Amino acid sequence: MEAGNQTGGEPRYPVEYSVDYPDRDLNRLTTAFTLIWAIPIAIVLATLRLAGLACVIRASFAILFTGRYPRGLLDVVVGVIRRGNRVVGYAFVRVTDEYPPFRLEP
Repeated sequence: MEAGNQTGGEPRYPVEYSVDYPDRDLNRLTTAFTLIWAIPIAIVLATLRLAGLACVIRASFAILFTGRYPRGLLDVVVGVIRRGNRVVGYAFVRVTDEYPPFRLEP
């Protein structure tokens, strides 16, 4: 049994990450302009990462005093990570032509 796993089976994690390989050709015309179109979402992502950092700092104090990671702060941090993965997938890895939505939910 692994550390932190009381069920005896496979470890369960609160976050899962998967990227589907595009089953179609990506539009080559939009590929040239992707970095330009990614500037607004990169600015939003930088702001969200600062907010996520503030949540991590606040959560570290909550963990220190209560021993638990507050669920609301965890949701914000996971949402920021999810958003960052969407931006990287769109702008740099090019797994999709779909512009990332401006939301933190899945």
